[in-house]
Amino acid sequence: MAASQERDSSELEREAKRLKTDSCDSCDFPKNESARESPISGFETRRILRDSAREKNIFVHGKIDDQEAVVILEKTPIRQDTLPEMFKTSTLRLEMRNDIYSTYHLQPPSHLNEIKTTVICPATEKHVKKYLRQETFLIEESGDDYRNITLPYISSKSFSVQWVHNILEKRAEADRIVFEDPDAHVGFVLLPDFKWDQKQLDDLYLIAIVHRRDLKSLRSLTSEDLPLLRNIREKGQEAIQERYGVPACKLRAFLHYQPSYYHLHVHFTSLDYEAPGCGVERAHLLSDVIQNLEADSAYYWSRSLSFPLRADDALLLKFREAGKLMDSHKEINTGYGFQWDSAGCDFDVTEVSSGAAVRTEGKASQQAKGPFGLIGLLLILHNEGMLQFIHKQIHDHLVERRDHRTRLVTKDGRCHIEFGNVEYHSHCAYLMDFWTTFVEFRWRFVILSFVAAFAGSWFVFGLLWYLIAKSNGDLEGEKKPDGHLKCIDNINGLRTAFLYSLETQTTIGYGGRALTGNCAGTVALLVVQSLVGAIINCFMCGLILAKISLPKKRAKTVTFSSMAVICLRRGSLCLQIRVANLRKTLLIGSQIYGKLLRTTVTPEGEPIILDQVNIDFLVDAGKDHLFFVCPLTLYHVIDGSSPFAEMAADTLMQQEFELVVFLDGVAESTSSSCQVRTSFLPCEIQWGYTFVPIISRNRAGKYRVDFSNFSRTVPVVTPHCACCFLNELNSELVLHQHRPQGIDNPSFDVIAIEEAMDNTQM
Repeated sequence: MAASQERDSSELEREAKRLKTDSCDSCDFPKNESARESPISGFETRRILRDSAREKNIFVHGKIDDQEAVVILEKTPIRQDTLPEMFKTSTLRLEMRNDIYSTYHLQPPSHLNEIKTTVICPATEKHVKKYLRQETFLIEESGDDYRNITLPYISSKSFSVQWVHNILEKRAEADRIVFEDPDAHVGFVLLPDFKWDQKQLDDLYLIAIVHRRDLKSLRSLTSEDLPLLRNIREKGQEAIQERYGVPACKLRAFLHYQPSYYHLHVHFTSLDYEAPGCGVERAHLLSDVIQNLEADSAYYWSRSLSFPLRADDALLLKFREAGKLMDSHKEINTGYGFQWDSAGCDFDVTEVSSGAAVRTEGKASQQAKGPFGLIGLLLILHNEGMLQFIHKQIHDHLVERRDHRTRLVTKDGRCHIEFGNVEYHSHCAYLMDFWTTFVEFRWRFVILSFVAAFAGSWFVFGLLWYLIAKSNGDLEGEKKPDGHLKCIDNINGLRTAFLYSLETQTTIGYGGRALTGNCAGTVALLVVQSLVGAIINCFMCGLILAKISLPKKRAKTVTFSSMAVICLRRGSLCLQIRVANLRKTLLIGSQIYGKLLRTTVTPEGEPIILDQVNIDFLVDAGKDHLFFVCPLTLYHVIDGSSPFAEMAADTLMQQEFELVVFLDGVAESTSSSCQVRTSFLPCEIQWGYTFVPIISRNRAGKYRVDFSNFSRTVPVVTPHCACCFLNELNSELVLHQHRPQGIDNPSFDVIAIEEAMDNTQM
């Protein structure tokens, strides 16, 4: 509940700021503090939304002039400078006395007994629910949860931060600014928080709001933002020390997650003040944030963060729908629903099958009593985890199959195409080019060919040796005439003939079986088998060596990012792809280029399937002869000639195309040419994102590449439409070209000449 009160206090602060800057024309409240009529004089109380004895506040729902209203009453802290007057002029009423202890009711003068009052009128149902007492849940949000749940939720909601922009642009609260660094990249403004009345330093509370508008929260920070964070810490502490005399060792600087509003800001409070929202479940110390980003550039983009959410928060519903919330009052949104009541030890399991629900209920005194009930509970959860695992595997397999059907080039570079109705004589071309055919065989067929070639040749020649021995009468059991001369010694049957063939071709020669030299045919067959064996050895060894050294195996150590991004780069809208060489040996003469494959229709109405459009990719040093020693970010400038110029963030997913990217190079170690291919579909291109930095230097001065963030992206401010951005860019260029050249001289006076002088007259 304390976490809920802290979050509500922050939301109250945001509401107060918004009410201060927005107009109040909808209510007839007097805008002059000296107005005679009080805005709450006609307040009709309907119910108490929430009260807190610890925070000394109460939230009341009612009506003012038939309009819904919420009134917040909060006791102001006792100031040290008012103590002498309070002790002197207050009245005491004894309540209890016991020995040295006495309790009184003190009634101070009215000007020392103030109650801070916030009035929201007209109040919407959202305001009422916000201040209503709600149950709180602790959410553990992983990096994937943020990208898949939280970030889409934030993007879909129009959270207004106009009051923040009013402060930054000096259109509101300019007189409250304590310090400002106007730098556009690392600058910020420092001003007191509305929770601090600025009358004493015990509850000191200031907010540092950054000038940059692309940073929403803690999740948006990377190592590139470290100069901003260090600047806020150093200059913020110096400004507070100079203005209020509070040293840095007495200050607490932290960030909230989730924040009350999605514009990056840092809180500065007195260390002695238990500020709302400074609990461990929501606050992150600024010094810890800086150290974490120094160690890992994408620390807050990838790690899990915990934060509290109220029961009526729409974001909590999103987490529950995604099955990320394991609470005791809601059913888990999976194959099984489970409810557990720790008080009565009741359980309620729902098994969902084919749209029908079968419910089983029990009591602790019946099925779920004792350790057997707990064992059943563990079995249910175990089975549920197995079902989730099986469901995920099936889903991934189906997605992969669908992905392969819709791609021409797979992510690993294989071409997914089928040839049909090929003429018979065309198949003979594969036999004519038998070497390439064998090299392109899969390993299973190569090994089968290897075994079949040797075993087949052994058997064929073994059969020939058997026939020679049989025709000559060398086999056992045959009648041999006197003076019979054998062609081959010790061949008694087909088995021994096969062994002799194997020994001959492999040059083993155990000595038991041998040619006698009495038959000329055996000598000729021996020569033929030796030549055939040598040919098979050469062919198979060359085939295996060629297959092992195929250049595409080198291409396996070159990887592309799984996603492409579209964002601004040096003032131009660019499509970016990241590529990395996983080996330390270089690819010499590397070149990068792309092809956009799509179906187009010619002016004559003829459809062209797989129409190819060239896509030029560059790096900062050019597009040829890349120095491929570390991961590179390749970018394609989206200009008027680019096919992406007609696309926008909303229409990108509706497009039908495939972007195929090629990388050609020569392997430094083998001098063999290789080509790496991959492809990107529209669903794999993120508009308004950029890649997380992955190259850093350690303390020893050695460069380090963090491949865990190789494909990670973060949102950045990006034009919504490529065409609109190009038109605006062209307009600025035209204005610059037509701008008059030279420098105006403000002191130059134009003198009107009444009559021209004629210098030709004598």
